[in-house]
Amino acid sequence: GVSKASLNKFLSHSDEILSALMEAYREIDDTDNSLELFFNKWEGDPSMRKSVRSAPFHSNPDNPDQKWIKSCDLILEILVDRNNLKLAHSFYQAILPSYRSHYTYIIMARAFALEEKWDEVEKLYSTALNNGCLSEELGLIAMEGIAQGEVNGKIRILRTVADHVASITGMKSGRWIFKNYWTLKRQLGFHYARLLMWWNDPARTQQEELRLALQHFEESKRSRSMLDP
Repeated sequence: GVSKASLNKFLSHSDEILSALMEAYREIDDTDNSLELFFNKWEGDPSMRKSVRSAPFHSNPDNPDQKWIKSCDLILEILVDRNNLKLAHSFYQAILPSYRSHYTYIIMARAFALEEKWDEVEKLYSTALNNGCLSEELGLIAMEGIAQGEVNGKIRILRTVADHVASITGMKSGRWIFKNYWTLKRQLGFHYARLLMWWNDPARTQQEELRLALQHFEESKRSRSMLDP
C-alpha cells in the first residue's frame, strides 16, 4: 500500500493542493497534521523556501508559475488560532513583502488588534500600502488603532487612511465614510465617527444619524428596484 508520507508528498506538489489538504485537516480539528504537512514541505523543498523569501515575481525556480502564499497564509491562521502570535509574526516576517497577499496582512492585523498591539498594526498598514496590498478591512483595523492610540491629530490621520481606503474602492473619501458610517461608529466610537462626517455639534448628531439612516434606506430601495425584473 501507499504510505501516508508518500501520499502527503504527492498531494503537496502544488500550493492549491497543499493548502486544500491542510484545510481539510484543520476542518477536523487536526491542525497538528496541517503544521506537520506544511513544515515537512518547507524543510524538504528548498525551492519553496526560496520562492517565498527571495525569488522575484513570486516564482519558483522549478516552476515559474508556482506560488505558495495560500499555504503560508493558512499556516499564519493556524498559528494565530493556537495563540502563537510570536511564531506567526516571525513566519510573517520571513515572507517577502512583495510575495504577501492582501489576506496575509489581514490575518496579522486581526491578531495584533485582539492583543491591542496598535503599533504593529500601523506597521502592517504602512507595509501593505507600500506594496499594493491595502484592503478595506485592514484600513478599518488601522483606523481603530489610531482611535485607540496616543497620537496627535487623530482626525487628520483618520481622514488620510479613509482617503487611501476609499481610493481602492473607487469612491471619494466622503462617500466611503458616508457608506461605512455605522461600521466606523462601531469600530472607532461615536466621537470619531461623527467628526469624520463633519458633524461637529454632538447635540445634533442623533438628528443627523436619523437623516443618514433614511438616506441609506432610500439608496438600498433604489438598488433593489434596479435589480428587479
